Amino acid sequence: MELIVDISPSSSFAGGLLGFIRYILSAIGTRKADKSLELEFSAVISANSRLIDKICFFYASDPQEYEDLRQDIHINIWRGLVNFRDESRKSTWIYRICMNTCVSSWRKNGRYKGALPIDNIAEPSDEESNPNESLEQLHYLISMLNPAEKSLLMMWLDERSYDEIAEVTGFNRNTVATKLRRIKEKLAAIADSKHWNL
Repeated sequence: MELIVDISPSSSFAGGLLGFIRYILSAIGTRKADKSLELEFSAVISANSRLIDKICFFYASDPQEYEDLRQDIHINIWRGLVNFRDESRKSTWIYRICMNTCVSSWRKNGRYKGALPIDNIAEPSDEESNPNESLEQLHYLISMLNPAEKSLLMMWLDERSYDEIAEVTGFNRNTVATKLRRIKEKLAAIADSKHWNL
């Protein structure tokens, strides 16, 4: 007995076979695309790891929260990388993801955990200032800011232009300038009340 298989384009077998072949080819293409995406992801994370670490450091209140924020940021970068269209600089896009992730985490927790206890801050001394002491004081001051203020100040400390800060935050340039001036005044008042010379 001879088995005859109809493989004409109109047959159900041929349609199923063509579908299967298309599926295999698309899976191979997807793996290639995923590999390309993995390489791009690794490059983006490598190029921006210090930025990501710094932002997590200023938003986290303990090492576990720091690690959680980093992981969430990496996940959000991975998810967003497919849709990134090079309409802005990658560093601006990374900033936006970092800030949005950290602020969302802060809101989700429903409380402000970022402030360091005052006991962790060294008392000012009459001797030359210790750089580590100044960093601790700066970290304390930044921890006293709300998430939106932290975002603005951190970008300003990174020497981002007002235009780039405006692009990341969605504020206009004049609003950025006004908010930064108020933040600096707020920090100066807190530092003065503690008799810190930063």
